[in-house]
Amino acid sequence: MNILFLCTGNSCRSIIAEALFKSVAQAGVTVQSAGSKPAGFVHPRALIVLNEAGIAVEGLSSKSWDKLPEKPDVVITLCDEAAGESCPLYFGKVVRSHWGMPDPAKVSGDEETINASFRSTLDVLQKRVGVLARLKFDALKSNDQELQKTLDTIAKQYACARYEESVLMTSVNVNSGCGCASSQLTTPVPADDSKAWNIRYAAAVTLVAALWWLAYLYIVPTAHWLTFGLFGFGTDSRLGAALKFFIYDTAKILMLMAALIYGISWIRASVNSERIRDYLVGKRRWLGYSLGALFGSVTPFCSCSSIPLFLGFTMARIPIGITMSFLITSPIINEIAVVLLWGLLGWKFAVIYVVVGMAAGIIGGFFMDSIKAERWLQPFIQEALDKAPAHTLVMETGEVRKMTVRQRHNFAYNETTMIFKRVWHWVIIGVSIGAAMYGFIPENWFAENFGAGTWWTVPSAVFVAIPLYSSVSGIIPIMESLLVKGMPIGTTMAFCMSAVAASIPSLIMLRQIMTLKLQATFIVYLWVIFTLVGWLFNIVGPYIIQ
Repeated sequence: MNILFLCTGNSCRSIIAEALFKSVAQAGVTVQSAGSKPAGFVHPRALIVLNEAGIAVEGLSSKSWDKLPEKPDVVITLCDEAAGESCPLYFGKVVRSHWGMPDPAKVSGDEETINASFRSTLDVLQKRVGVLARLKFDALKSNDQELQKTLDTIAKQYACARYEESVLMTSVNVNSGCGCASSQLTTPVPADDSKAWNIRYAAAVTLVAALWWLAYLYIVPTAHWLTFGLFGFGTDSRLGAALKFFIYDTAKILMLMAALIYGISWIRASVNSERIRDYLVGKRRWLGYSLGALFGSVTPFCSCSSIPLFLGFTMARIPIGITMSFLITSPIINEIAVVLLWGLLGWKFAVIYVVVGMAAGIIGGFFMDSIKAERWLQPFIQEALDKAPAHTLVMETGEVRKMTVRQRHNFAYNETTMIFKRVWHWVIIGVSIGAAMYGFIPENWFAENFGAGTWWTVPSAVFVAIPLYSSVSGIIPIMESLLVKGMPIGTTMAFCMSAVAASIPSLIMLRQIMTLKLQATFIVYLWVIFTLVGWLFNIVGPYIIQ
């Protein structure tokens, strides 16, 4: 059993709690402390009060929750929600309890006043930790609900913070035996402070969103200017075409990743994703597949740009089959593709293309759920799936509060940062490969090698096309060119769908989300379904395009 005391700075309260528990810990029970934004030092007054109490301080340090030497079983947060302090939300499947108390490091006044606040913090934590250390963990570790209830009871029994509706402040009744800092030691925090923060946050989000949208609109002209203006490549240069593609796609995907993951994480912290998940499973699962495919069909993303949204849905605990329905359909269909197909190849072909693309996504979602593909997600995704952000917070008094806007922002920011750090370099590697393919592989090669109508050309065309990288809007003119040059309609459709549904760049990015086993299953499914589509339309094709 490992216990983690968690707060923001990990310089005072959590350090004191760690030291106290180490001094009385049972055999087989270990303890550590950490912070979501570690201060990098242990507060000197915390060391002083520990020394005064005869508690060892060797080995204590301020450290990040990202670098824990041991995965915790129990996480106890010590931040002061009552004073508007942001409380970290730990990622992982653990037993959680909130032991909120004022931060003595924020107390101002003379030496006697400040020292008294640290001694009061030590006193309360000594009582709480003393009870915690005497628990029978062997009996409780198999019953998470009972353990959490016991931990919450300890906090209530030795409560520190009082929560008032009109004014949020920490206080204490001198006769209560709480031992926390007295009301004269802290400055009341007006309730409208949170409103002021929300207003500043809304203004900042509006400004950032406007700048993001402006930058997104100018990605293409900026990439064109950098490639053919600043770097001086000719417009007919293959290297220039590859470089422009690289600049444009890298910027687009990274911007989409940051915005979409933050937005979905914010929503995830704001709504009960378990309720959505429960709605989509069981009898409504086919509705979920259809909605996933439908949403994919109206999002104008290529195979790489779809990944940030796929990752966001996965982290929001949407069933893997539904997210896969989106991932398969999103790059294949969008409204621009439908218009282009209608204009170039006729309405019959456009309708059939949409139906086939939707069917591929829906069947793929059902298949992935049938084989329980979620077990093949990367471990860090599995750990995040075990975590359900608390949509309400239970205070020591038993009061239940919804998450504040600041807490939702902190959760979204932390999750976006964590995912972005893991994936950004793979985006650059993947797009680099895609840019090389885009600039240096001629389209005539495919018509020359897969133009025959024999049965083997369809699976071969799909096999060759899956690693390639193109958007559906870019592939449709190629589709028309291949048909004009004599490639059968089924082979053409299978080739083009395969080229946009997946690619080496997208598979490199997905490697950070999927294990090799899930990636291989995904590729084999695409190969089989598009081969079947190709064979079918090679048979019925002459009746479609006349």
